[in-house]
Parts: sequence; C-alpha cells; structure tokens
Amino acid sequence: MNKNFLSKKSWHTGSLRSIEKVWKAEQEHIAEQKKLQELKKQLDQEKQHSELMKLKDDAGLSKNKVEKLDWMYEVPSFLRQQASTEDYLLGKPFEDPKSKEDFSTPALLQNKSTVNSAQDAWNKLKDDPLFDINKEIRSRIEEVKQNPIQMKLIQQKLLEKEKQSKEKKSKKDKKDKKDKKDKKEKKEKRQK
Repeated sequence: MNKNFLSKKSWHTGSLRSIEKVWKAEQEHIAEQKKLQELKKQLDQEKQHSELMKLKDDAGLSKNKVEKLDWMYEVPSFLRQQASTEDYLLGKPFEDPKSKEDFSTPALLQNKSTVNSAQDAWNKLKDDPLFDINKEIRSRIEEVKQNPIQMKLIQQKLLEKEKQSKEKKSKKDKKDKKDKKDKKEKKEKRQK
C-alpha cells in the first residue's frame, strides 16, 4: 500500500508547515535567550555601579546623595520665595512677591488668584455643556406644560396605555386561572 498521502497531513513532521513552525519556535527561543542575557548584563552593571557608589560614599569621596523621589516633590527654584522669614526678621530689605511682577516665570504658574471661589464655581457650572442641555430640556418641558393641547394629548396617551396594560393583566389573569383550573381537572382525573 502506498503511503504518499501521509506527507500531506497537517501533523506530519516532514511537511513544510511543521518545519516552519519548528523553525519559528526556535528563533523565538533564541531571541528570548538573548533578551535574558542582556537583562542579566544590565542587572550586573547596575549592581556594580551601586557597589562602586557605596564604596565611594564609605570612602567619603562623594556627597551623601540619597536616591529618592524627593526631587519630584520639591518646589522648583524659580518658584521658591526669594527672601526667607529669617532675613525679614533680621531687618534685611524685603519686597512683597505679590506686588512685584515676576517675568522670569510664565503667567500661568504665578499664583495671582483674585477671583472669588464661588464666582469661579458658578462660571464653571455655567460653561458646562451638560448644564446647558438640562436647561434646554427644562425649558421644553415648561413649553409643553404651558400648551393645553399637547397636555391633553399626553394625558390621552397615558390613559390609553393604562387601559392596555389593564387589559393585558386581565387577559393574563384569566389565562392563569384557566391554566390552574385545567391542571386541577387533570390532577383529579389522574387520581380517579
């Protein structure tokens, strides 16, 4: 019997698809191994660097530089107050930073808020698009309420819906009663 058809099966190890899958898997494995080696090298370099920095600190060759995230929370130098309270108490000339215009910093970063917070809140609310939408909806509802013809039509539609829902309920109740009655009759017939 001739077995040439086996080479055309998807699971056959000699088919081109299977060979390609194996080759791709090997390439991915090799790339992953290279990445792992690079990461190990970087980790070793970081360890060596940290050990060297520690030795430098122990020898006193470098400033005590603690690597923390404090720099993120520090106030930038251009925003710091130029005159400290101690200088003011010692009698050194003092200029009020609020009265002096500072051109070294952008205007948006300068703290010159003269607007009342309630006024600011109202402006934000007034400019809110959702506020405008709700205002429009309320005005349309008031227009409908003022128009007696539209109110009459709405009331009629509501009454019709109520009648329909009552009819549906009554039909459903009748059907349920009939079903219960039929079940009782079948039960009674079985018992006899």
